[in-house]
Amino acid sequence: MSGCNTMKLLLMVSVCLLLEDFLNQKVTAFQDPHIVTALKGGTVTIDCLHGLNNTEGMAVTLQRNATLCYKVIGNYSTWKEQCNERVNMTWNNKTNTLSLIIKALILNDSGNYTCKLDRVIPPPTQSITENKTFLQVTARPNIGLVYVNSSNGSTQLVCTSEGFSPKHIEVSWFKDGELISNDAHEENLTSNDDGSFTLTSYCSVSGSGDYTCQVNHSTLQSPLNASVTVPAHEDNQIRILLHLQMQTHVLLNVVFFCSLHSRYAFKHHQNHIKDTA
Repeated sequence: MSGCNTMKLLLMVSVCLLLEDFLNQKVTAFQDPHIVTALKGGTVTIDCLHGLNNTEGMAVTLQRNATLCYKVIGNYSTWKEQCNERVNMTWNNKTNTLSLIIKALILNDSGNYTCKLDRVIPPPTQSITENKTFLQVTARPNIGLVYVNSSNGSTQLVCTSEGFSPKHIEVSWFKDGELISNDAHEENLTSNDDGSFTLTSYCSVSGSGDYTCQVNHSTLQSPLNASVTVPAHEDNQIRILLHLQMQTHVLLNVVFFCSLHSRYAFKHHQNHIKDTA
């Protein structure tokens, strides 16, 4: 009897050890939120959990403000899945890694994501671990450059950088390759409905030449450049127009004077004829 009791005790201990190993399997998770950056319109893959040696009866939940994806897995296959149309989870058998995939990213996808792992079979549900990730969706600027004549008679260059995020952006102006002082231009930053920003930079033209607007942003591998050539006649356009207006004014005065002189001469000639007659 004592031998049987000893065998039963050893069996119970073995089962307990196996169960403890199952519950305490080494699952790698980032306890402190780590940052993942991705571009607007693209697809991002976030590693949720690593080292899943046993997935039998496990449930994975992806949450942000609400549940975005819920998947129950067993024997490394999906038993149940309910996910947002742009969200999916994938399992890599080689690395024992569960990853989150978000497609068609928008700027409003930025935020904190929590990937939770629970054991749901057998009940009751037991929490195993969770991984927190901060996703930052960024957007590259689109730039354009034009030159216009302002109402005060000066010529200005207008460089527009649209749809970028994050907010910080740098705009520099060059004339014939030489950097123009920041005092020579003004900037106006506005926010857009989709969470992006637009920066409009104004630069006063100081003579003809090749002008370049250079934009630098954290999403760019190298700065964006937009250039325009301001010809001499554009620089002198206002002065030429004023000169023509002055010439026209003088010409009108001459015509008016000649008209008065002609009328006076004609009237004087008529009076002379009457006196002679």
